Amino acid sequence: SQIEGQLRQFRQYNISAVQGAALVELFAMRGQFLSNIDDYEDANQLAEQLVQNFPTDANSFFARARTHTIFHRFSAALVDLNQ
Repeated sequence: SQIEGQLRQFRQYNISAVQGAALVELFAMRGQFLSNIDDYEDANQLAEQLVQNFPTDANSFFARARTHTIFHRFSAALVDLNQ
């Protein structure tokens, strides 16, 4: 699947911040469609890792802000959006 292929690249650090943010969004969408909390948690974990791997790229902060909103952490999302 597309998610598994991109996840493999992510784990090998062979992915850009833009691609990583897209992967976070894929996990978030799958979590929504399948009502699967594990996918939401995976999206959150990947977003945290993106910020660590790309601390100066706005895409990583946007991805993390996206996952904050999933868990209703709106204040944290605003902080990330202002980075």
